[in-house]
Amino acid sequence: MCGKLKYRKSHIQNYQLMPDAAFDLAQKGIRMTQNELLYILTIAEHGNITRAAQELFISQPSLSESLNKVEQKFGKTIFDRTQDGLVPTAFGLH
Repeated sequence: MCGKLKYRKSHIQNYQLMPDAAFDLAQKGIRMTQNELLYILTIAEHGNITRAAQELFISQPSLSESLNKVEQKFGKTIFDRTQDGLVPTAFGLH
């Protein structure tokens, strides 16, 4: 697991191109931290906050709170909450 996290962190740090939606938000001064991006990518990978929190070695309530703060910052929902887990919205896919 640690190898995956190290890979993701270095991948995020070296990420140069941004999708149009992210670029538009950045132009408005709305940005995500590297940790917030890592959290969202891990949630998307697992489709489940509890499993994502376990992989990230943080508590589930802390991860939920971080996700809620990011969604409030953007004014958009990143994941739909379903019975089968979290599914990225159209905005979340960008």
